[in-house]
Amino acid sequence: MQVLAESDPEEAYQHAARVRDRVSRSGLARHTACIAAYRTGRFKEAIKEESAYRRINGKFDLVPIAADSERGLGRPQRALAMVAEYEGEKLDSDTRTELLIVGGGARRDLGDDEAARVLFQKAVRAAHSPMAMARSRYALGELLASTGDVEQAKKWLQSAVDVDEDSAWTDAAEVLDGLA
Repeated sequence: MQVLAESDPEEAYQHAARVRDRVSRSGLARHTACIAAYRTGRFKEAIKEESAYRRINGKFDLVPIAADSERGLGRPQRALAMVAEYEGEKLDSDTRTELLIVGGGARRDLGDDEAARVLFQKAVRAAHSPMAMARSRYALGELLASTGDVEQAKKWLQSAVDVDEDSAWTDAAEVLDGLA
């Protein structure tokens, strides 16, 4: 499914929806349907699937997708409400990091770059896995670049590149090259 999701997100969504319709009480089916809906821009559906997934198995790992889907629907305030609601939950490091990144993005949507910077810095501190480290450092570096702090941006983007050498999680190397 992962390969299909990357090569043809729409077909992956269709498969995930069929599976979900057949086994709607399956956490795995809801998990897959949530991700597939999100990747194809079906944000309302992604929110619905995340909620069903969380009800079925009590896990919070898709909350960042639901929060980012709120952003995709033009509702950054709802995304921030989700960040506030779930930040206190027992989240694993990757989920917490993603949730903080989404919160920072919502702050940027609202034009509050300083609050976004605070959340991105918090995400950098929360990150433990290489993916989370790369994504949080990238978010901070990209924000700094957009606000004109090019030297600090280069530092954080290079730090993202250092843990994401193959550009698997970010395009930090490309953004960094654009700043040179």
